[in-house]
Amino acid sequence: MTPSMYRFGSVGFLLLCTGLALAGTPAGVESIGLERAVETDTTATRLPSDGATEIVVTPCPSCRPEHYAIDAYTRWFVGPRRVSLSDLRAQAAGPSKNLTVLLDTHSDLVTRVILAPSVAPSPGGRP
Repeated sequence: MTPSMYRFGSVGFLLLCTGLALAGTPAGVESIGLERAVETDTTATRLPSDGATEIVVTPCPSCRPEHYAIDAYTRWFVGPRRVSLSDLRAQAAGPSKNLTVLLDTHSDLVTRVILAPSVAPSPGGRP
């Protein structure tokens, strides 16, 4: 093989590998970029009302509140179940519950808010 044929073979192999990697993503699977998680609870978080553009998290009692932008693509979850913002607010009412706010690392936009589901106590008193 001549050196030019070797280069073509290397480039061809690289293109083949790239194509296979891209083709390996199943259709309908949503790709999520890098995210940063802020773990908090419902008493330290002001969830947005309908039409609001931010969520406010106070990470600690002596910390200043942090404001994070939300948009039409922000998704709301209770555990693994996707819900509406109004459903999330209803589930978050009452005693303090764990909440995770996930932010896009490049834009700091909120991508997902996940409320830990309430767990009913077991009959023996242990989870």
